[in-house]
Amino acid sequence: MKPTSAMGIQPEEVLFIINPNSGKGRATQIIHQIQAHDDTIDFIVTPDQQAAEEVFSNLDKKYKGLVVVGGDGTINMAIGYLAEHTELVLGVVPFGSGNGFARTLGFDGDVKRLMDGFASGVFEKLDVLEINGEYAVNVSGIGIDSYVAHQFQKSKRRGFVTYLFSTVKAIIQFRDFEAKISTTEGAEEGKYRMIAIANTKQFGNNAIIAPDANPSDGLYDLVLVRPFPFWQYPKVLIKLFKGKLTSSKYIKYLSMDDETKIKWAGEKYHLDGEPKSTPGDLVIKIHKRFIRIVRLGILKTEI
Repeated sequence: MKPTSAMGIQPEEVLFIINPNSGKGRATQIIHQIQAHDDTIDFIVTPDQQAAEEVFSNLDKKYKGLVVVGGDGTINMAIGYLAEHTELVLGVVPFGSGNGFARTLGFDGDVKRLMDGFASGVFEKLDVLEINGEYAVNVSGIGIDSYVAHQFQKSKRRGFVTYLFSTVKAIIQFRDFEAKISTTEGAEEGKYRMIAIANTKQFGNNAIIAPDANPSDGLYDLVLVRPFPFWQYPKVLIKLFKGKLTSSKYIKYLSMDDETKIKWAGEKYHLDGEPKSTPGDLVIKIHKRFIRIVRLGILKTEI
């Protein structure tokens, strides 16, 4: 991936948007880090989605960099704004339950490292997916992963343990579904446990669903997971966390660079882990090299 060079972005040109509901209430810690690094950096705490949307709609034109402090869902909310303002550069402080996007792109919560990235003026362009008219940048889909996302949303507690509990519940309760996938190269249909739509490698917590996914290559991966016996779950989960699912006979990968339609009878799906519910087909499009992000060292070797 070839980085883009530009003038460096200064601290006073960066805005941190903090979701206090992520990160188990650690918002105060990140504020202290920001102020300790440079007191000219602006930050805003957004207690809910409406407050965040108001920040985006009234963003001062002086800002050239936006830092999302939150999880994949908070990032997803920002993508819609960034897609309409492609001159802005995105940074992330991971504060979510899974942090799939941040883990893949090398964001680790180090404010100094992040601000050094803004100052360098060297940024990366990433692809963005559009699913039923809404943007997504990480991993989305239908099936058991969507079931988990909807269950997780109902939970009062966040974090990996709650996510694990929701996953175990899904393994017991979820039923496979019929679907037809239509692409520019043809169509296939059958019964599935999950169809993941991957722009990056992982759901989060290093659960790597698409080991070869690259968010800047103009492609996205469809991960078609066929039904498998209950006793195979431990083996599949081990492969998931080791990034070895490509060797599973129950899973097929399709690399797509154009529109895909998925016809099925369900209505619940997820975008970057955020539960959605819309009856009818899923229509997937890709916007190639659409947004800019801070370049961190991990990008040089892993993407």
